[in-house]
Amino acid sequence: MISIGSYTCANLIFGINELAANIISWILAVVFAFFTNRIWVFHSPTKTWKEFGMQFAGFVNGRILTLAIEEAIIFVFITVLGFNSILIKVIGQVVVIVLNYLISKFMIFKNHHQGGDVR
Repeated sequence: MISIGSYTCANLIFGINELAANIISWILAVVFAFFTNRIWVFHSPTKTWKEFGMQFAGFVNGRILTLAIEEAIIFVFITVLGFNSILIKVIGQVVVIVLNYLISKFMIFKNHHQGGDVR
């Protein structure tokens, strides 16, 4: 919702290009998602600032990969083919949400389990 809402505001209300609006929405969504995922979804606390930094860096790197995929979807279907901006953004988000979950579960927060204890 953060991504779609901020994209809609940037693109439709402020008239920002769809690719730039997507980057803005991505930044806001990644910061929000990192904290919600580590606290409530994967129960993945860290013991040191270094561990926190490594977890955050891994999370951002995974999101950069899915950002590239979403930017390609937006470029092809909106910029090149002229499909509806919001419809394509929503479809792109479905793809991204699935990929982000899989990356987070199996790569970023994989060393933790329910309950928050470090293995």
